[in-house]
Amino acid sequence: MRVRVQWIDTTKGLSIILVTLNHAVSYAKASNIDPQHLEILCALLAPLRMPLFFAAAGLTAGSLRNARWRDLWEKRIALYLWLFGLWTAINLFLFFSNTRFKKSNL
Repeated sequence: MRVRVQWIDTTKGLSIILVTLNHAVSYAKASNIDPQHLEILCALLAPLRMPLFFAAAGLTAGSLRNARWRDLWEKRIALYLWLFGLWTAINLFLFFSNTRFKKSNL
């Protein structure tokens, strides 16, 4: 019997909830409902949703489960962490610059 790692399952579940929240907000906007606060939350969490899920899922990959942490860090985690940080910075810049632009045109 396979042993489940609780924090990985929790992380996957959290990311699935974030994706569901994003879809619910999109549906509400399409239905002319204004989920203003949730829309801001979804925009801030956008760079986290899918990378979080795939990172957690990748940790359970069979060939990597018995690898040393140093090898895992050098071959997998460091690159993805760097890309995630870069992508988050770009998203936050675009989000806040767009927010300032909208406020200045009111």
